[in-house]
Amino acid sequence: MEQRNKQTKARRSHHTGGTSDGSFSVLLKESALGAAAALGAAAAFLFLGAAICCTVDDPNRLITPVGLIALYMSALIGGWVATKQSRSQALFHGSICGILLAVFFWFLTIFLGESEGFSLGISLLLRGLTIAFSILGAYLGMKKSAKPRHRRSS
Repeated sequence: MEQRNKQTKARRSHHTGGTSDGSFSVLLKESALGAAAALGAAAAFLFLGAAICCTVDDPNRLITPVGLIALYMSALIGGWVATKQSRSQALFHGSICGILLAVFFWFLTIFLGESEGFSLGISLLLRGLTIAFSILGAYLGMKKSAKPRHRRSS
């Protein structure tokens, strides 16, 4: 019985990043790691999108769709990475990672002085979609249950 308790505590310690209570700072650190991974993925997607835009005759018409696709794909990756650390708390990790990304890109548009050209409602909807894609990625990153294998009968 004592051996089983030790194994259970070891599993809990592994899945919560070394703490048995899953402290807020550990969860926040995992979410920030996911946001950092999302920023790296966003840079890669934007470079790929820039290469695609340079091959067409009128690249201006592709800038907004390519930018939005890069944003949402990177949010999906960020949520997935954040949840893969602990394999739990998908809603928390996805929400925090998505909020960090939305705030980062909001500050970026303020400091660069660039505007998407959307109304306030559409702009808020697009930022909300960033959080939604991050939450979706977080749920995709959760550990899936092992399916039993069926043996062939001969």
